[in-house]
Amino acid sequence: MQNEFAFFPGCVLSQAAKEAKMSLEAIAPLLGWKLHEIKGWSCCGAQQAQDV
Repeated sequence: MQNEFAFFPGCVLSQAAKEAKMSLEAIAPLLGWKLHEIKGWSCCGAQQAQDV
């Protein structure tokens, strides 16, 4: 059985945390998940915490 999910990658996951997005997209099929990236999504304004 495959579960389907709406997927909002946001700016952080699409840019600063690309590795996390790639990992999720790689593992999802193994878990039986189908991700549907939300069309026309826009940035939510969140920022990724950075160590200085």
